[in-house]
Amino acid sequence: MTKKTASEKVEEEKIVIDVDEPVSTVEDLPGVGPATAEKLREAGFEELLAIAVMSPVELAEQAELGEAVSAKIIAGAKKMANIGGFVSGTALLDKRRQVQKLTSGASSLDELLGGGFETQAIVEVYGEFGSGKTQIGHQLAVNTILPLEQGGFDGEVFYIDTEDTFRPERISQMAEAVGIDPQDALDRIHVARAYNSAHQILLVDEIKRMSKNIDVKLIIVDSLTSHFSSSSQISRTPWFWSQIRSCRSLMPCGETRRGPLVATSSHTPAHSACTSGSRRGADA
Repeated sequence: MTKKTASEKVEEEKIVIDVDEPVSTVEDLPGVGPATAEKLREAGFEELLAIAVMSPVELAEQAELGEAVSAKIIAGAKKMANIGGFVSGTALLDKRRQVQKLTSGASSLDELLGGGFETQAIVEVYGEFGSGKTQIGHQLAVNTILPLEQGGFDGEVFYIDTEDTFRPERISQMAEAVGIDPQDALDRIHVARAYNSAHQILLVDEIKRMSKNIDVKLIIVDSLTSHFSSSSQISRTPWFWSQIRSCRSLMPCGETRRGPLVATSSHTPAHSACTSGSRRGADA
């Protein structure tokens, strides 16, 4: 058998170099200088796609810009944003097969939700004050720590508490009820108290940073809307929409590896922008 020369071997080898393409930021948009970029970021516009889908009037109001400037920025974002593409139904079916379900601990509620709280989704739990929304949040936090065979995710939890209603002693009780060591449960649930709407938005950014090193499988915001305006004004409040975009930007954490984002609200879904897109509603 004839031996191959070194040059022939090199020709047969395929060398693949993976080069990361630079990601465009708001500073790369035409006509956007440091001051305008700061306004966009303060209004919650971190990604070009979020800008591309806005109307000039909405962007002007929320970022405190002129409509003409907003129209130019939106036009640039539409050209530069990664808008995704069409995929086959087969590919979507394969993705759906990867969806996991987190048990609520109540068989009737799990049945209502088609097996539990899904990964790859934002879930809104809404109802009147005192209807049990926070208790659901506490139970889901504990259940997330359960192993997969018991309906959990065997992961950790981020919990943003906006109304000072998180109770570690209740977590301990729930943990004992499902056979988890209370101390272990408390160690794996990371809680932050949000004191106002601006602080709430900063905590979302902190979750993004910390989740790089923590195996987070559930994010809870209880309550999403308490620091924002009344229901009659909520859809026009820039800070509220900023928080919604921050919630939507956490969706990479909603893939199979990391689990759902659960937000509670005292408003009906008609007043909550988290009801759009990948979302299930549960009336508590």
